[in-house]
Amino acid sequence: VILLMRSTAYLKSAASHKEQLKEIVDDLILMVPDTPKLQTLYEEASIDTSLANSIFRRVMEESSRQEEQFRRTQYRHGLYQWSLLKAAQDSLRATE
Repeated sequence: VILLMRSTAYLKSAASHKEQLKEIVDDLILMVPDTPKLQTLYEEASIDTSLANSIFRRVMEESSRQEEQFRRTQYRHGLYQWSLLKAAQDSLRATE
């Protein structure tokens, strides 16, 4: 009985991690510009070289933010997987 209760708690935790993971992934998707936008930006930078440095600096800053968000995604995904694993292990042990 205790293992089933603990398994349920892990499943609730996994559900919470899943919701947070969805939010983080949605934010990450919004951060990444689509290919046509980037292509247009690079074309403008190649035409007007005075803008090139500021454009590339901005792209690098955005890349850093995207990398940080990706790390958050990995972390939250790990917590989600761990909770599911523990719930499955407890459920299986409870049925022995």
